[in-house]
Amino acid sequence: MRIIIILLCLSLSGCMMFSGCLPWYSMDERYLLVDEILDLNTYSPDVEKTLQVELFSVQTENINCTQGKGSLCQYEYFITVSTLDAEPVTNSFDLEVGGEVVDIEWIPTERHHTAMIQLHVLPYTSQALNPEATLSALPQTVLITVTPDQIQENTIN
Repeated sequence: MRIIIILLCLSLSGCMMFSGCLPWYSMDERYLLVDEILDLNTYSPDVEKTLQVELFSVQTENINCTQGKGSLCQYEYFITVSTLDAEPVTNSFDLEVGGEVVDIEWIPTERHHTAMIQLHVLPYTSQALNPEATLSALPQTVLITVTPDQIQENTIN
């Protein structure tokens, strides 16, 4: 009996180490590294929303934008979306845009279970764009159309 319990424990621990075969152990590692979570449903209160949408920011580690060490250059973003039904459908999507989101606006849409969100993004964080930095600070506007099944990301300018 002890041998069976030991083998079961070893099997489960090995399973968790190698890509996880337990369905409840499939958390995305980025959730542990999140700097900020924005509930996008609080933006543009006059727009009716049929989805719960959250924006997660994670520090980008592979970008070197300044001479000094320790300054944060960019964030990577991903969005989670969930229907507001009795049995919600949820999903998460990586965004192609990086930098720092400085403004968020919902765009009204008649399509059910669809959110249209406009993000204004600086290419680098305000910390990296200090007065001594030689980085360009031209913002870009990104229109995101998201459903529980797919995401579309279009740069407007």
